[in-house]
Amino acid sequence: MEKRTLTNSVRRVDIPFTPLEVFSKIRGVFDKSFLLESVEGREKIARYSFIGFDPLLEFKAKGREVEVNGEHYQVDDPYEEMERVLNSFECGRVGTLPFSGGLVGFFSYDIVRFFEELPASLPDTLDCPDAHFIIPTYLLCFDHLRKEVILVSYNKGNDKIEEIVGQGEASEIEAFAVSSTRSELKKGEFEAGVVRAKEYIREGDIFQVVLSRRVESSYSGDPLYFYKTLRATNPSPYMFYLDFDNIVVGSSPEMLVQLRDGILTLRPLAGTRKRGRTDEEDELLKVDMLLDEKERAEHIMLVDLGRNDLGRVARSGSVEVTELMGIEKYSHVQHIVSNITAELADGKSAFDVFRSSFPAGTVTGAPKIRAMEIIEELETSRRGVYAGGVGYFDFSGNLDFAITIRTMFTVGTKAYFQAGAGIVEDSIPEREFVETENKLGALITTTEK
Repeated sequence: MEKRTLTNSVRRVDIPFTPLEVFSKIRGVFDKSFLLESVEGREKIARYSFIGFDPLLEFKAKGREVEVNGEHYQVDDPYEEMERVLNSFECGRVGTLPFSGGLVGFFSYDIVRFFEELPASLPDTLDCPDAHFIIPTYLLCFDHLRKEVILVSYNKGNDKIEEIVGQGEASEIEAFAVSSTRSELKKGEFEAGVVRAKEYIREGDIFQVVLSRRVESSYSGDPLYFYKTLRATNPSPYMFYLDFDNIVVGSSPEMLVQLRDGILTLRPLAGTRKRGRTDEEDELLKVDMLLDEKERAEHIMLVDLGRNDLGRVARSGSVEVTELMGIEKYSHVQHIVSNITAELADGKSAFDVFRSSFPAGTVTGAPKIRAMEIIEELETSRRGVYAGGVGYFDFSGNLDFAITIRTMFTVGTKAYFQAGAGIVEDSIPEREFVETENKLGALITTTEK
């Protein structure tokens, strides 16, 4: 395939607005846009936010049908086709920015059907694309450490952009509310699934499986208001608003996988407690979590799974657990996290890295393939965006993806939310249902009317 060389224009701009305020202006002017924002977390995770708009290229895939800039065609493997499309561009890197252009968007959970042989028995009730990405013509990069904004544009001038984002006040965002919430999987049905999952565990098929349930709501108002609320009540290092054909908006605490200049990173997150009302209570809750044998066993299992995932694309002997069972604290909860790093093996690409790590064991269970087969049996519809990935592949061969959890997906005037619970041998069905209720409630209750 003939290479297309992209020229970029780069300059610092003076914008006296937050990324959210800028995005509220941009999305009304340009077709297809996104906001990737870091609100809290470690400095290396939370340093940058990105706004992209006006697609130079749009890539969508559903099954074996691919659409690129409105042209539809059939392929054997849409994931390989996506890599081929990105590799058809040549573009220089912009300074030390971790991302300065490339494919940004989401994979649904169901793209895994092109990675592994899995049954396909569940109905596709949302008709969600398996992949939907854009290469933005314009990219605004917010460096929160340096307190500067860099504007990158491809094959176009960028004076007009500064006029749009640099003048006037940010418009008011219309209040968002959901109503008529309905669960696809009733309490008794979910609990029966937990009982069956425990039978598989006792029979030795799996150690753990994550079962999820989805709720559907009607909504009114502006989904960006939901993002604004989520940003205030549940800030996370991976926050995203994708304004494509459908809207994907979420606040994920968990990295799926990252590749930056040849270094792989994976951060399993498993084990959660609420934050304490005092420092003393906070410490007691942390210690209780770290001493909980169930939490420890589950976390170590997922660390081993992560090591194996990276080992498939890493230089021999380079996989290392650099942090084991540390604590990461957020506004409302604290988690057990570990950090796994490795060096990328020769001949491997960012697309190989994503394939080796997807989906995350924290949203499937282990062993991963058998857990996914059981998910196909016990859940009621295809997962769609839930447990997929949101992030980017850039022109320089890097990637950074979050697991798509704590997320809303819209279709027309309907909004969908989904949450799961990790099922192990001693799980109590009623408690696992309550866990999904709590996770869903954290997303829905602040906007329900």
